[in-house]
Amino acid sequence: MINWAYPTFILSFFHKSSMCLDILRSPVAAIAKAKQKRDTNRVIVTLLEIAAIFAVGASLIAARGGFDAMALAGSLLSSFSVLIIFAAVVGLVIMIAALNLGGKGDYYEGFTAITYALTPLAVGLLIIALLLYVPIIGDLLALLVAFPMLASALSILYRAVKELYKTDMITAFVIVSVTITVVVLSIVFLSASLMQAQMY
Repeated sequence: MINWAYPTFILSFFHKSSMCLDILRSPVAAIAKAKQKRDTNRVIVTLLEIAAIFAVGASLIAARGGFDAMALAGSLLSSFSVLIIFAAVVGLVIMIAALNLGGKGDYYEGFTAITYALTPLAVGLLIIALLLYVPIIGDLLALLVAFPMLASALSILYRAVKELYKTDMITAFVIVSVTITVVVLSIVFLSASLMQAQMY
């Protein structure tokens, strides 16, 4: 069963994308399958799929101010690349945190955990992007979608870390907390650096 309500037209768009659908329909079963059979290629394909979904969603949001073919193509490419790099780096952060706290595994577990967690975020972003084009109530509907989207992503990340690294609940919570802290601090530091660079 899907964790939260996805519009039918979004699901039909991904009817051939069984990997994404497996995660959305039953995250627990998908994580258990990844734990039972280590398939890096499957995870990479899943990441490519959700990166494409994320890129479309991000580009639709960016295009609200007006469509420009070159700008849209650039937005698609940059969004696609950013998500892949983000997943690769965060997977490494998860691995370091997990191993330091006694987890059992390697990069595959961290990479899989963040990829699965990004799936509802990417699909949710696409839904939000489409809702933003709805007159009057679009912004409110998009906000309502954001809450379950984030809840689904965080819970999948927590569950994946716990199961894949074979840790207890508290250790998994600490790993996820450390990961989020590192990501937030990195974004703040990067933003501050870019603002400072623009001043010169």
